[in-house]
Amino acid sequence: MDLEVKVVKVDPSEWSVLRELSIDTFNTSFAAENDPSNMKAYLDVYMSKTQIKKELEQEHSFFYFAKKGKKILGYLKLNVGAQQSESVLTNALEIERIYILEQYQGMQLGKLLLQFAQDKAKGWQKSVVWLGVWEHNTNAIEFYKYFGFEAFNSHSFRLGSETQTDLLMKKELE
Repeated sequence: MDLEVKVVKVDPSEWSVLRELSIDTFNTSFAAENDPSNMKAYLDVYMSKTQIKKELEQEHSFFYFAKKGKKILGYLKLNVGAQQSESVLTNALEIERIYILEQYQGMQLGKLLLQFAQDKAKGWQKSVVWLGVWEHNTNAIEFYKYFGFEAFNSHSFRLGSETQTDLLMKKELE
């Protein structure tokens, strides 16, 4: 991993950059396997200007960019407390989003962001880190397993008019 890559908190004034990055990485990750109308419906709601600004203002949600110089390579969203998308674990930190731009994948940025999240969890005295991952995203599932996450439950995820299943995976912290 290039030591020049830094993980920095997203400032609320950077909402438009975060929004563009969110749309780009979500499309790259899921458009090929999903109906275009469902993708559009999801993005129109969950990646809208209003929604991104609202999420950036949440007290218990935190966004971070992975940056090399001024270039943004990917991002991370963490949730604690009542802001977690599910109340499935106590004393936990949720990794809600971890996305890397396609041209920077394979540079161990996922590992960097995952370690950053775990370090934040430990600093906030959380005992477990968890996340949801689409059941058909086998590369991501294997990535998380490699780093010690294990499936413990599942939940439904609405993508437009379609209901999909996310595996919930957790890692106990030492």
